[in-house]
Amino acid sequence: MTNLTSRMLVLASIVALAGAWGCGDGNSGTDDGNNPDTIVADEGGTDTNVEDTNGTDTNVEDTNGTDTNVEDTNGTDTNVEDTNGTDTNVEDTNGTDTNVEDTNGTDTNVEDTNGTDTNVEDTNGTDTNVDDTNVTDTNPPECAANQQIVDLLALTEGPVDMTLCGVMVTKVTAKGWYIADDSTTRGMYIYEGSNPEWGYTVAVGDYVSMHVTTLGSFRGLQQITGKDTVTVQGSGDASVFTVDLSAGTVPTEDIESRVVKATGFEVTSRNGKSGTIAYGTATDVMVYVEYTDIPCIGMQGDVVSGVVSQYDANFQIVLTEEADLENVNVETCEEGPVFNMDNWDFEQQSVAEDPPEGFVKGTGNTYTCARVVDGGADGTAGIVLTWTSDTNQDLVQGYKYPTAEGHNVMVSVDLLDNDTAGRVRMGLAFQDVDGNFISGSSTWAADYSIDSASWQVLSHSAVAPAGAATATGTLRMYDYGAPNGTWDPLNPHASVTIDNWEMVSVAP
Repeated sequence: MTNLTSRMLVLASIVALAGAWGCGDGNSGTDDGNNPDTIVADEGGTDTNVEDTNGTDTNVEDTNGTDTNVEDTNGTDTNVEDTNGTDTNVEDTNGTDTNVEDTNGTDTNVEDTNGTDTNVEDTNGTDTNVDDTNVTDTNPPECAANQQIVDLLALTEGPVDMTLCGVMVTKVTAKGWYIADDSTTRGMYIYEGSNPEWGYTVAVGDYVSMHVTTLGSFRGLQQITGKDTVTVQGSGDASVFTVDLSAGTVPTEDIESRVVKATGFEVTSRNGKSGTIAYGTATDVMVYVEYTDIPCIGMQGDVVSGVVSQYDANFQIVLTEEADLENVNVETCEEGPVFNMDNWDFEQQSVAEDPPEGFVKGTGNTYTCARVVDGGADGTAGIVLTWTSDTNQDLVQGYKYPTAEGHNVMVSVDLLDNDTAGRVRMGLAFQDVDGNFISGSSTWAADYSIDSASWQVLSHSAVAPAGAATATGTLRMYDYGAPNGTWDPLNPHASVTIDNWEMVSVAP
């Protein structure tokens, strides 16, 4: 068995207008009080001249009767400044106006905020032009040729100089946003990173243009990493670009970076934030949840706004926020396995060997585990790991080992690596008191295994971060065929043997 004491020694070293009204008697000339007056200022009779506020006046300043000239605010006026009747000219705020500045009636020109407007600046009615904040416009802006996503995808990764125009924002996340258009089934990711100040604002449904300066990729996922002049050109209905996977469509490169939905999924495996789901006829579809760990196998629900992402050779559905799921049901969850350290020497008999008891495989991994009864480090049992994929493969410790913030944690394993086609190294991750992965806590050893006919000890240590309550170790397998890190076409696989998995946590 491995000398844990010696490893501990190694570890120890790492550490109103109403106020405008006036008052008066209404008289300015000869006044009989109540009798008819044909000159001026009769408040109750008939006056054909001026300043009659209650009778019929065909000239001026009659505010209650019928006036065909000017300044009648309550009757019918075909000229100007009637605010309540019918006016075919200007400044009627309540009636019908076919010219300008009608805020409540029907206006076919400008500045109608409540009626029907076919031109501009109608914020509540129906507007087929611009600046209407309550209407959905599904027509993309006019754009020049060669300014679509399909044109961007035809370029070589690196510095580019092209303009995207009329693309629609389909999803916005903490670190970037996604776009789509009618030119291709593919979408595109605009990566912004963790900087919260982007210098611009976009929302789902926006039509945008931008000058793209850099096209890159990360682990196979193509993305815009450099751009400027992001301009919102209008808005529309982003749901037209959502791909429905519910019948059993699986994520592929053809729909990379597109927003997707999948009704009636069930979790079929889980490992922290990673797992697999089934829906329709699809099984073992990889899923990654950015905001929390997957709670259990058997959980059911609907994906309403996931996004297809690539990670190496794998395509998965990524969920970036809780709102990406609906109708979640955890009452269907299965009781998960109870992990412990009993089989860390791989001596358990009559147990499942693939993966060995007490361990789990990385999501979507395809390597095999085979127990050999006398092939271990000291002539006892060991586990042979064989992989043929050029995608990283992980053997993960199932038991969450107790630790605490500031503790020095080390994971180690005895290893026989006599195969030039692959190499391995160790990693650590930490969880909080609820068992959830602490974001950013994964670390990996700087040293990989070396090709040798002799057994070697492979280890990695790290200091537990703030909030840490447990730790888990991972053995990661890599394709490493000479000379350039790709499989030898005559020998497209690699194999190593492991024994004596161990972990310690030492207080500072």
